[in-house]
Amino acid sequence: MKFKNLIFFFLFCLASNCANQPDDESQVPKQEEIPIPVTVPIDEALYRQNGCETCHAGNGSGIVERKMNTKPADFRVKSSYKNGYSLPRIVKSIQNGIPGTEMKAYTHLTLYEVTSIAKYIQKMQDE
Repeated sequence: MKFKNLIFFFLFCLASNCANQPDDESQVPKQEEIPIPVTVPIDEALYRQNGCETCHAGNGSGIVERKMNTKPADFRVKSSYKNGYSLPRIVKSIQNGIPGTEMKAYTHLTLYEVTSIAKYIQKMQDE
């Protein structure tokens, strides 16, 4: 008797499953494509996340549509750096800010984060 019930149960499940299948493929829901993940290097991500591009633009040109008292440095031009364009000088400018300008001190960032941003800024000099 148990075997008969098992066969009945199997046939019932099979029939139920078939009943839930759409008759034509147009009714089959299409699987959504998973977008390709976009990764941004940490240096660039920190530059963006901390608002550097707000004043200095994404490419470091310093040309932004914003009224400021002083023109932000154009990171592509070494002579526009007020405290110097070497990595240690850029780190110091980020950590301490630049008096007399709108460049504030980013004291909430770790040395690793500041150095990462400085390296990204330094890459812009080569462009």
